[in-house]
Amino acid sequence: MKKIPLLTAFFVFILAGGLFAASAVYFCQITGAICVTYNSDTVENAKIGAFQTCLNYGGKSPILNNSSSYGGIGVVMWAEDSSNRRWCSSVLSASSDQQAMQMASDALTSVGAIYNMSYNKFVDTIIQ
Repeated sequence: MKKIPLLTAFFVFILAGGLFAASAVYFCQITGAICVTYNSDTVENAKIGAFQTCLNYGGKSPILNNSSSYGGIGVVMWAEDSSNRRWCSSVLSASSDQQAMQMASDALTSVGAIYNMSYNKFVDTIIQ
């Protein structure tokens, strides 16, 4: 009799954990380092992971660019303005590639960062 409730509790635990996918993006404007953590269990853990990775890759003073506790399409895009200053834009938890790309591009364009634009895309989900 106890096997059914335990089995049910196990699947509820597994599925509930799979419904959330946290991500975070840190950017160091001094060095240009951009680091992302996704598919994390909590936003706090995603922030810690991205921050530490940014420091490990040469970031001097990384700042939080974006974070989310929801899954979806993620895009991190970067470009330079006319003064060769590097800018970073990130969109997390978007419902489509097109939406994420457009929002990230619009954010960079709004500050004049239109040169040497590049990006990375990812799907943030624990359920594979």
